[in-house]
Amino acid sequence: MIFHKIFAVMCLLAASQFVHADSINIQLSNESARFMYAAEVFGGQFGPTDLEVGAYFNEDDDTVAHVSLVLRSDSIDNPLIAAIGGRVYYGDVGNAPTQTQADVAALAFGVALQFRPEGLGGSIRGYYFISPSVTSFMDADTFTEFGVSLDFDITDQVGIYVGYRNMSTDLDNGTEIEIDDSVMYGVLFRF
Repeated sequence: MIFHKIFAVMCLLAASQFVHADSINIQLSNESARFMYAAEVFGGQFGPTDLEVGAYFNEDDDTVAHVSLVLRSDSIDNPLIAAIGGRVYYGDVGNAPTQTQADVAALAFGVALQFRPEGLGGSIRGYYFISPSVTSFMDADTFTEFGVSLDFDITDQVGIYVGYRNMSTDLDNGTEIEIDDSVMYGVLFRF
């Protein structure tokens, strides 16, 4: 079942030509897979704005899709890159036998930091997105996602990384569903 979802996402990513692709990001763990397509949609006085579309799947048949729009500060002289923006989530979660099935939607706000010192050949990244109850909908009361990773550039077009990701939601009925809490491995293709 998860292979059908992975194939469908890959076909959608390949077919989407509304903007020029900047990167395709593939994240895998022992129990989950996530695919993301990111593109710079326009530049601005304060830095470029990135659009990202992603899909997450796990062994429990949880699925979470997201679309984000973040403003990124880019400076060649500064090794610290910061981004701030919003992310819309929609998911079918809680499908494990011990959990409560729920449909969740959230408008999350967050930040991301990337520290890329000269000579490291990679970077350290971290991000945090949160949706309080006022911007969480359907069965969700709150929704959060955060993660950290250590990236290494293989070439200018390909990077690999290892990291940690946590994604969870509190439901209106008072229960919490931990969608993901695991180490992830990934590959990033830049165009």
